[in-house]
Amino acid sequence: MPATKTYKFRWNFGSGHGTWAAGDVATFDDETAEHINRESPGVLAEEGEDDEEAGEDDAGAETRQLAAPPADRQVKAAPRKRAT
Repeated sequence: MPATKTYKFRWNFGSGHGTWAAGDVATFDDETAEHINRESPGVLAEEGEDDEEAGEDDAGAETRQLAAPPADRQVKAAPRKRAT
């Protein structure tokens, strides 16, 4: 039987393995945990890791991303067909 560890999800995640919300705790074998972390790098943190250290990197990236507003993309309706 493979060794299992307990992991905590850092953000909402869903895949073929299931769906979890941020903060959910789950137990996976090493192979499954590696697969999930390949799909979404950093989503799993081993239970007992210092969450403050892990969260600082994510919070900083999120702040930088929000500092630059997205380009304004106005969606226009398709042109009306005119009788010819």
